[in-house]
Amino acid sequence: MVTIFGIKLAPLFIPLNRRLQTLAVLYFGSEFLPLLFVYIAVLLYLLFTRFYFITLAYFVWYFYDLNAARRGGKRGRWLRNSSIVPVLSFGENDVYNQLVTEGNCWLRKVQRKITLLTRAPPPLFYGRGIFQYSFGLMPFRKAIVTVVGEPLNVLRNLTPTQEEINQIHEEYMKSLKKLFHENKDKYGFSDLMLFIK
Repeated sequence: MVTIFGIKLAPLFIPLNRRLQTLAVLYFGSEFLPLLFVYIAVLLYLLFTRFYFITLAYFVWYFYDLNAARRGGKRGRWLRNSSIVPVLSFGENDVYNQLVTEGNCWLRKVQRKITLLTRAPPPLFYGRGIFQYSFGLMPFRKAIVTVVGEPLNVLRNLTPTQEEINQIHEEYMKSLKKLFHENKDKYGFSDLMLFIK
């Protein structure tokens, strides 16, 4: 691998299937970024037309639905009698490196302001590029192993109580921990620890 000015360049002669994999990741990985700005532009445009109510309705729904991700999940899962399946992936944290902002640097200040506005810290990460391996938005070529546990049956219930929700939640957490401890040694993550908040 050739390094110029500290930048690791990708080898020139790579098999075609690897080039096609890189092209596929580039396409699907970069597709969501421009679309985000297109959606924002369309909402702003609609705000200044006779269809302004679409943008207003969207924001009303957004603020109404802000705390919808709560214990118990979506109501439809209880109505349809569907199972909850514990799924765990090993190696996801290795496909990108996180940019560490320490102290009182300008980037940390911007991150704090965005966190105050959106209630979620913006992820500052980097991966590799298309023609070099030092920086970029493409994920590093690392293995991700996904394991699927046994499904937990949820009985049909039109009005679940908080106790029933807590019971299913506890069962799910137990099966997730069991799945983690059964598979972490098998896939080379024996030093990994599981923290669930």
